[in-house]
Amino acid sequence: MLSTIPAKKLGMTSVFDGAGTTMPATILEPFDLYVVQKKTVMKDGYSALVLAFEDIAEKHVNKPKSGQLKKAGIEQPLKRMFEVKVDESALESFTLGQVIKPEDFLPYWGEATTAGTSKGRGFQGVMRRHNFKGVRMTHGHTIHRKPASGGATDPARQFKGSRRPGHMGSERVTVKNLTVFEYNRLHNILVVQGTVPGPRGGLVWVTRTKELEKEIVDLQYQDYLEAKAEEETSVAAAAEEISVSTVLDQSQEQADIKEPETSETQQPEAAMPDEQAADVPVADASEDVKPESAEAVETEDAEAAEGEVAEPESAEDDAPLPAADDEEEEK
Repeated sequence: MLSTIPAKKLGMTSVFDGAGTTMPATILEPFDLYVVQKKTVMKDGYSALVLAFEDIAEKHVNKPKSGQLKKAGIEQPLKRMFEVKVDESALESFTLGQVIKPEDFLPYWGEATTAGTSKGRGFQGVMRRHNFKGVRMTHGHTIHRKPASGGATDPARQFKGSRRPGHMGSERVTVKNLTVFEYNRLHNILVVQGTVPGPRGGLVWVTRTKELEKEIVDLQYQDYLEAKAEEETSVAAAAEEISVSTVLDQSQEQADIKEPETSETQQPEAAMPDEQAADVPVADASEDVKPESAEAVETEDAEAAEGEVAEPESAEDDAPLPAADDEEEEK
C-alpha cells in the first residue's frame, strides 16, 4: 500500500509506556485519499499515483483542478493534490475515483517520519534564533543581547550562512523515526511519539519507516474488539438493571401515595369479643386526663368571680328590713 499519507495535527497529549513512564505524544488525523490519476513508466517514465484530499467548498476549486477531478469521476471538491510513488505491479490494484482509507494500512506502521511547516516566530534576535548566550545584564556593558561583531570589515558585506538576527520559523522541518503508539480505527486518530512540527490544524506528512507484522496486529485488534464487545454488553446489562429498579421504585412511590386514599374507604373495624376485651389492660384514668387549656381555666375563674359578687348583693337587699322595724318601735 501507500508509504506516505497527509494528516492534520490535532494537538499533543501524554501516554504511558510499558514501564509506566509518561511520554509526550502527538495526535494526528489522517485524510481519506482519492485516486485522481495513474502514471505509468510507458507514458510518464515512472509509476506513481496522483491523490487528492481535504474537502473544500466548490467555489474555491479552480477550473483546471475541477476538470481533473471530474475526469477521474470524483464529484466531491477537494483542496490539495500530491503524488506518491508506487510499484508498477501495484498500479493495477487502484482505479480512478477510488477512496483509500487510512485504516487499510496505518495499523501496520511501527515507526514513521513526520515533516511539516514549523510555526512562524517573526523577526527574532540571535539569542532566541541561534541560542546565543549574551553578556551580563550589569553596569558597564552596552551589548547585553546584541550580536556584537559582524565579521571582517574588508569584504564590506555579510557572508551567507552567518548567524544573525532575522526571520525565524515558518520553514519545513523533518522529525525522523518516531514510534507509532496507536492507530484508532473507530475515530481515525494516529498517535505518534514526541513532537511534530506545525501548529494545531496544520498539515503534516507522515512516511512509514518501519512496518509491523500484519498477522500479529490483526490478532491484537481482534482481541480488542472482543474485549470492547464484552464491555458494551456489561454496560448494557447494568443500564437495564438500573432502569428496572427505577421502575420498581416509581411504582412503590405511587402505591405509597395512594395508601391514605384507600384507608378512608376501608370498612370500620369489627368490635372485639368480650373475652378479648377483658384481656386488654385498662389504662389508669389519671393518665388519660389531659391538661385543660389556658382559655378554659380563665373562663372558669371568671364565672366563679361573678358568682361571688352576686351573693353579697342579695344580702344587702335583705339588710334594710330590720332597720324599718326599729323606726316603728321608736315611734
